[in-house]
Amino acid sequence: GICGQAPSDYPDFLRFLVQEGIDSISLNFDTFARGRINTWRTEIIEKQLKNDNKEQAYEFLAKCDDLIERIRVPRGRIRNLVRRKRKEVEDQLVDASNEYDRIFNDIQSISYNFVKDINNRSANFGEIYSKFNAQIKQFKEKIPQLKRVIRQFGIF
Repeated sequence: GICGQAPSDYPDFLRFLVQEGIDSISLNFDTFARGRINTWRTEIIEKQLKNDNKEQAYEFLAKCDDLIERIRVPRGRIRNLVRRKRKEVEDQLVDASNEYDRIFNDIQSISYNFVKDINNRSANFGEIYSKFNAQIKQFKEKIPQLKRVIRQFGIF
């Protein structure tokens, strides 16, 4: 086993540990959820994919994680603003908040289902990658548009 922050902070180190068959990893409480998810993903990718597909899978998941990180703070700020304004909240603000929630949940589902499909071998990797990558591309365009909408409410 191993303990420390490295498996949470360095995906390549986590990948090395999984490849070497480490039987346990201790995670700090503040990184447990992210660390556990990354360990689950890494174990499946390393077990189910050929080397030439592994890097593409990791890059795809990094894109998903990056999109989630890009909307995490504005999503929280807009939710707090809606909560504070209560009945006086503008419809456009509520719509934007709902859209952020939908995008956040969709991206989480896409990354989860991507790994699940790899694990279940529901199709070859190329088909799995193409299906989920097409879904993610739409969010790369949608997020900047949504950020422009919420700027009028003082959220950046």
